[in-house]
Amino acid sequence: MLEDTLKVLPAIDQIANGNHLLMMKAVIPYLPQPAQQIMALYAKASELTNILGFYQSSPDMSVCSTDTGHVPLSDMLQDIRCFCSQETLNTLDQLSGLMQMMELFGVMQNANENPDMLKNLLTPEQQVMFETCQSMFENDIPNA
Repeated sequence: MLEDTLKVLPAIDQIANGNHLLMMKAVIPYLPQPAQQIMALYAKASELTNILGFYQSSPDMSVCSTDTGHVPLSDMLQDIRCFCSQETLNTLDQLSGLMQMMELFGVMQNANENPDMLKNLLTPEQQVMFETCQSMFENDIPNA
């Protein structure tokens, strides 16, 4: 049960909230008003202490500490989806589609510089068929 709860939390909240803090936060609404305020402040102070302790001992979160130092934007967008409203999800879907189109556009620009790049995307059988068709068209063109 705790593992399922922690999977939903962003990485920073997983660091900030140990098991005891999550249980404490769940109990706060059942306490009398003055105790709610004290417990809420204690929980937030404990979160801050946990975060500061984490960054003093280990400055990078695992997602950000890749070899290249670059995390794909698509990964980040996927991670935030469970915290979004439907309207925001629609916007994220549009953004993802736009990013895919831009990536495809970049591939096409590179294909103009390196025509064999597109050929490498074909299966071996398709490559043979392409080369056959290409040779047929080259043989049909009269020398000018």
